[in-house]
Amino acid sequence: MHRHKPVALALTFVLVVASLAAMAAPASAQGGLKPFAGVTLVGISWGGVWTAGTQAIFCGALELETGATCRIGSSNSATMISKVIAEKDNPQVDFIFVDDAYVPELMANRALQKIDFAKIPNAGGYFGRVQKQAEEFGGYYLPVGIQEMGIGYRADILKEKNLPIPTKWADLWNPAYKGKVVIPAWTTNFGWAFIEAAAAARCGDAKNLECGYQEVKKLRDTGQLALVVDTGTAL
Repeated sequence: MHRHKPVALALTFVLVVASLAAMAAPASAQGGLKPFAGVTLVGISWGGVWTAGTQAIFCGALELETGATCRIGSSNSATMISKVIAEKDNPQVDFIFVDDAYVPELMANRALQKIDFAKIPNAGGYFGRVQKQAEEFGGYYLPVGIQEMGIGYRADILKEKNLPIPTKWADLWNPAYKGKVVIPAWTTNFGWAFIEAAAAARCGDAKNLECGYQEVKKLRDTGQLALVVDTGTAL
């Protein structure tokens, strides 16, 4: 298996409107008690090891420092943002871990609270491109991880079928690959990153997601796609 042209995508932490950052410390905080003693904070992560890890590490540190009770449920990013937007006037969760591609939609629906980075001194330690990406979103999210995606292919099969080796994203629209292209579903961060790659390759602007989505539809409508998968295991 070979890979080409990686695309960076971030896993992010965002605060829901009227969440932790907006709360006033309860009266019990006076007299030396921890500021959020007696408060229960609810979050959502991606399930499996993600939820287990964030419950143990993130919630563990939060409870230790603030005295709050922290509970994290599980969902996928698409379901998370639907829930948060629907409940923005009466939020039922305080924070979510979500794929960065969804942040603009949450911002457009005014479902997020801006993060006060002055209260997170370690945020200044991000390396270049991550810092730049966080700044592009105006402080509405905090990157917590980076993944890379690219084009994977079987060199032996391409050689056997006398097909060219793909070297750039635009190659996936080459009719030579008709019926042989597999892409990730956009219920995952990888799917949204692919739409961004399509927008960059076919529309000249990675942020033009509508155009990118239409280009992905062309892959389907012209018979380029063999399969859309929603997990790495399925792929």
